[in-house]
Amino acid sequence: MKNAIAYIRVSRQTDVSSIHSVETQKSMIQAFADQNGIEILEWFEDVNVSGGKDNRVNLSKAVSLAKRTNSYILVRDLTRLSRKASECLRLLSECDVIDSTLGIEADPKILGLMSLFAQWEREACSVRQKQTVAYLRKQDPSRKFGNLNNLKIGRVTSSRNRSAEADEFAIKLAPLVMTEETLQVVALKLMSIGIKTRRGGDVWSPTTVRDLRLRIERLSNL
Repeated sequence: MKNAIAYIRVSRQTDVSSIHSVETQKSMIQAFADQNGIEILEWFEDVNVSGGKDNRVNLSKAVSLAKRTNSYILVRDLTRLSRKASECLRLLSECDVIDSTLGIEADPKILGLMSLFAQWEREACSVRQKQTVAYLRKQDPSRKFGNLNNLKIGRVTSSRNRSAEADEFAIKLAPLVMTEETLQVVALKLMSIGIKTRRGGDVWSPTTVRDLRLRIERLSNL
């Protein structure tokens, strides 16, 4: 049986139903450990801590204990270790890490490439979003845009308002959604970077992504 030190990180306290909550991460990690014959020796949590911050106290403790006990570091996914590729690569060089979404046999080199790709994807998404908004503003200077990460989900008074809000939401997410990736991959990507659904939920399904793509295609044909 393999031994592991479980590590959880959340940027902020969230509802227990959130995919990023401590409770959800712990449940996913424990289920993975049970399925793969892994004994979790100890749990460490960093709560209200950004993934871009280095020198996290409990992460340092987890890595130190993993080294002393010759154990793995077990996380829900690599973004819990760090949002910075350089920090992920440093940690991967210091200890063995298991990403529960990639499986126990994932090559460390693959994990390193995944961390580099994740950082590139976040930066590329940011550029695409800015380019899309700039283009739409040029087409209609009076159009207003909100913060993609803080989309307001307010009560609407008519079906016309609801439709307009849904169109606006779809346009903002077009750079992330209209790709060659599968519906499942896009859904996981949206959740991994913390994008909420139009109704404020944390969980994206392939069906939700499909519906969003259909709306974007309809808008592009108007």
